[in-house]
Amino acid sequence: MKAEDLLQAMNDIDTKYVAEAQPWTAPVKKLHHPVWAAAAAVMLCLGLGAGAAVLLHSPAVQPGAEGGVTTELSSSQEAGGARVTLEFEHLAAGEEKIAPFAATYGPAYAEASAAGEDGGIFGGGYSEIFLTREQLEAIWQGDALPWDGIGLENVTLDATAAFQDGELIQVYIEAPDLFTIQLVSRAYAEANAADWARQVEESFASANNQVDGTPVVAGWFQETALYGDAKLDETVAKALFSVDSAIVTVTAASSEMAFPTQEEAQAFVEQVVGQSLNTGVVLSGLSAPQDDTDTALEFAQWDEAEYETLFREWADSYRADVIEPQVTKPDGSYRTQDLPLEQVKALWGGEFPWVNGHDSFQNPRAYTYHTEEGEPVYAVIEIGGGDVGFTVTILPQYPQGEWGEALTAVLAQANEEVNGVPVLTSGTQLSTAAYTKYEALFQPQSSDSVIHVEAHAGDTQSDFTPEEAQTFVEQVVEGTLTGGIDLAVLQP
Repeated sequence: MKAEDLLQAMNDIDTKYVAEAQPWTAPVKKLHHPVWAAAAAVMLCLGLGAGAAVLLHSPAVQPGAEGGVTTELSSSQEAGGARVTLEFEHLAAGEEKIAPFAATYGPAYAEASAAGEDGGIFGGGYSEIFLTREQLEAIWQGDALPWDGIGLENVTLDATAAFQDGELIQVYIEAPDLFTIQLVSRAYAEANAADWARQVEESFASANNQVDGTPVVAGWFQETALYGDAKLDETVAKALFSVDSAIVTVTAASSEMAFPTQEEAQAFVEQVVGQSLNTGVVLSGLSAPQDDTDTALEFAQWDEAEYETLFREWADSYRADVIEPQVTKPDGSYRTQDLPLEQVKALWGGEFPWVNGHDSFQNPRAYTYHTEEGEPVYAVIEIGGGDVGFTVTILPQYPQGEWGEALTAVLAQANEEVNGVPVLTSGTQLSTAAYTKYEALFQPQSSDSVIHVEAHAGDTQSDFTPEEAQTFVEQVVEGTLTGGIDLAVLQP
């Protein structure tokens, strides 16, 4: 595979949206479906060693014998006094000691879900963003997160912030079937969910724990959970408390598929409560996505030598470092897998990021190149050929090795910035082509990935103009860097 060929090729509602109140003893189970900013929901892989939906790799992590996890409190956090000891009250079935956030996202979700012709969640001023590790660390005002002291192996984490008309509703962090942390904005609750806020205060008035004067309601209960078609008994530990501008609910489960013991689930809850009260939490640094404005890019004009360096040399290194050793079969062919369009749309939360009237643009070809184990090495979405078409290439790997060094050097020359992300652009007509290529290369902060998008059109092509090609690239950049992208949907 030549470098230029590679470059061309590279180029359901979640629980937090459920609109009924749920008793503490019957928590809502996760319904998987892609969500816009996260689509899987999106799910953002947060590299919690790096930021998007993500694998946590802690030095203390060991896989549980039955598919769960083992926990080990880190000595540094224990010495720092982040952990507290709570009394967990045993709750009978149907006994409610905490006011669940009805509709979880409250009135904003109820309003947003009813807005628009399709009744979707995109109307009514509702929006959400994926959170990077850096953003999560800022909430707890340090470089450690409450769960860092608990060893977790291969846990997919979904962390989002939801907004209504630009006002923060909540931060929601979930490791499915293992734990959730929900931080509801007190200001939002008091202004838009007054009944719920009042119920929370009533819960605090009869709290069974006091931590340095802060009331904490803690309890545990048993339930039957569904894992696919299988039913599994599990024990759930839960705590409610308030700190700074947030009302916080923490839940952890123990079963064959979660924390191995009830004590370890409770220890996790204690860790979150302790560190949150120790460091405080800050939600004011989170801002709603600015996705209602167009991203107008200035497309740099490069001479052909510069173009070769910026858009091709790193691709050649990627081919040598990654493609050949990981994707090539013994017979010299490549392992590929076609992607259905719904899976492609799920990358961006359920819809393509581009808006284009050409039918072919709504029916692109999509596929991945993958390792023998099925892990995607890059994904390609493309249409056309000749003097009209586009290619969107996703490399779901953090830049490393020689190709990573080359790419880092290239991105250092980025000439644009969108939502704080450097973007390298090109609007160059090469001597070898009868059309102008508009391109953008960038690395989203919310995922370990590199994305290259290219669209081209001949000057005489009346059906798809160079201006439309330019707009296409701008829309993909904007849709990815303001709405997020979920690489989890590429997994086999």
